[in-house]
Parts: sequence; C-alpha cells; structure tokens
Amino acid sequence: MQTNCTRLAGALLCLVLLSWSPKLIPAPVLQTNDFTVSAEEWTLATEKSGVKAYYRITTCGEDQVIYLRLVNSNAGAVQVSWKGVLQFTGEPSPRSIKEDLSQITIQTGETTGTTCVNPSVPELVVKPVDAPVVNIESYFFQQLTITQN
Repeated sequence: MQTNCTRLAGALLCLVLLSWSPKLIPAPVLQTNDFTVSAEEWTLATEKSGVKAYYRITTCGEDQVIYLRLVNSNAGAVQVSWKGVLQFTGEPSPRSIKEDLSQITIQTGETTGTTCVNPSVPELVVKPVDAPVVNIESYFFQQLTITQN
C-alpha cells in the first residue's frame, strides 16, 4: 500500500513540476481580426506616461511594413502623438518617414495595426514610400506625447 502511495505522490509531483516548466507555458497571444500574433513578435520601442509603444516589422507583398501596437494602462483614454523614424540596415542614422506627427486616441487596453491592405487604423500601419523596401532594421517613436483625455 505504501509503495502505491509513494508512486502516486511521485507521479503527482512530476506532473506539478512539468506544469510549471516555462517551455510548456504558451507565449501570450494577441487576438486580432485577421490573424493571431504572438506577443514575442513585438518589440517594445518605448514606454511613457502609462503607454507602451511596440512595433513589428513584417512583409506586405514584396515590401516590408511596420505594424504598431499601443498599450494604454491608464484609467481612461489618452491621445498619443509621435513622429515615426526608421533605421535601415547599413545606414548610419535613422530617417524620418513623414513630416507630420501621427496622432491617435486610444482607450484603456491596446490598439493594434494588423493589416496592410485597407487598415482600420491607418496610423498604426507604416508603409515606407520608396518601394520595394526590404532592409528596415527598427522603428522609433520620436517626439512621443501622451495627453490624458
């Protein structure tokens, strides 16, 4: 009887330890309208005043595009404005991609750009003008301003 109890306790202990293994815990997933994106695919660019700004470089046809993700942890909506700057592989300094500031109001939670064809939030999908673009290295949120609504 004691042997069976010892085996059962050992099996339960193994099961508990395996369930805590980081390899068995799935990565957080962001659900979008078009597809599922692993949270590991996003790069945190900056954090300011309760807003985290992420980017993800991917392709759209033959060109690279950048999807932006803003996460608002404030109690209410905020207005976010920034100027996007791209770093291209092999270039010594980043380049501004447009003269105007991008601006968007986001509620508590997150807002994500997830499609390059007719995006529902155009400010969150960056498509460089010069095509084809295939050597984007990173994206920067310059002049980032967060205003509480």
